[in-house]
Amino acid sequence: MKIHNASATLTPDALAAFARIPDRVVVHPGEQLFRFGSIVGPGVKGNEIFSSPWWIPAATYQEITKTAHRTGRSAIEVARSRLAVTTDWNPNMDWLSIFELKVPVYAWVGPAKQQPLAGVDRSVLLLGHFNQAYVPGLAPAGAMSSEAGALVYNGCPF
Repeated sequence: MKIHNASATLTPDALAAFARIPDRVVVHPGEQLFRFGSIVGPGVKGNEIFSSPWWIPAATYQEITKTAHRTGRSAIEVARSRLAVTTDWNPNMDWLSIFELKVPVYAWVGPAKQQPLAGVDRSVLLLGHFNQAYVPGLAPAGAMSSEAGALVYNGCPF
């Protein structure tokens, strides 16, 4: 079986974002990856869809929505806390992208490492420990599409 990003490796910086050594898995055609991004606005650069290799596995996305429903919190609040997404990286998380694979790809999947909400403010700690997926090589830098799959949704999270 040919893997789209077969030559991809887990970088030391990426490894440091996990609470433990992640599992290298194959994500198969038809499976989906999710990402919350920020819309461009005053003071917000916005997030390009393929500028980062960090995605949310489908099982984690389901866990986020179930936790949000059970606790009365928004899915964005749960995702920020449990995936430890700092406001420095993604200030608003007000956009949802769903990417469906056409070919198999490698992903490193494991629990997000806890970290502060913002780089200098260490008073609020994001819990982490929900699984995140590091999926390098889906598209070249700056690309708006990928040979590995297609965006099936790109819009408001709710």
